[in-house]
Amino acid sequence: MNVIAEKKQALPQTRNGKWLALAALMAAQFMVVIDIVGLNVALPSIQHSLHFSNSSLEWVMSAYQISFGGCLLLGGRIADLFGRKRMFLIGAAAFATTSFLCGLAPTALLLILFRAVQGLAAAILSPTSLSSVTRMFPEGRERNIALGIWGAVFGAGGAIGSLLSGLITTTLGWQWFFFLNLPLGFFALLIGMKLLPADPVAGKQQGFDIAGAATVSVGSGLLLYALSTVSGSGLNWNVSFLLAAGLILWGTFILIQRKTPFPLVPKVVMRIATMRVGVVIGVLAGSYHFSMFFLLTLICKKCCNYRPSRRLSAIWPPRCPRSYAPICRHDSFGALG
Repeated sequence: MNVIAEKKQALPQTRNGKWLALAALMAAQFMVVIDIVGLNVALPSIQHSLHFSNSSLEWVMSAYQISFGGCLLLGGRIADLFGRKRMFLIGAAAFATTSFLCGLAPTALLLILFRAVQGLAAAILSPTSLSSVTRMFPEGRERNIALGIWGAVFGAGGAIGSLLSGLITTTLGWQWFFFLNLPLGFFALLIGMKLLPADPVAGKQQGFDIAGAATVSVGSGLLLYALSTVSGSGLNWNVSFLLAAGLILWGTFILIQRKTPFPLVPKVVMRIATMRVGVVIGVLAGSYHFSMFFLLTLICKKCCNYRPSRRLSAIWPPRCPRSYAPICRHDSFGALG
């Protein structure tokens, strides 16, 4: 997955067109993020409307996160093979469509199903968004600023998503939180079709690591599924088996990556010390961040009986620093990697 900056010739784009294309990429990434964390505020309303039990409610979030996290590497590799622009447009269309279906879902089971498919679309959309940023902007100050904006949108998605979720849930209903993705998806598609640069398709020159894709996707899905169910059922034999199977598949994936001529993760990537440290920090920070806001939302509703607007006041402040920190420190991208 070519998320790292590539040494390629700058593509012929006007300055204004390049930044407008960045806006389309940001709109797509914003959709992905708000549907991960912004939906937390609307969960109690969804539970009441579709008659979720306390144990099944978490699957509104888990279905999305399992399919997203499990297929993220696969989505990035598919984009490398068949073109970032093409896969970005497919991902944006699929994400907007599944968002519409989530808003129309009449039952809890259908909502969970649509959320799982939405996560698959996000697994294509997110890596193509980031890799397109590094391709459009040459290495240096301009790319650092673009990556700073991209990171700010990633952080702001949680804060703004929570704000919008609280306001929309209170005034229009939780369904309209999903419908919000329709204009964002249309904007990303329209601008993306016109301004995103077409890139060479590598499918004819490079192979596809089917075994690696299968092991990492299934292994990640099993690990995420086990971790999402351990809180309700405890560390029983079923959960232990899923954890062990997921770890074995991940170990198999690492062995395959060392031998295959077409790895999903280029071998040079994990030799970079800052990359290894960043992966570990990202996993720990993400685990803390997403679980904290999920639990905080339920506490505000179940224990404090807060309305959506007041739940927002408890959830929103911790997310604000993530919105402006990447822009303030965009100069560190070049220095630290």
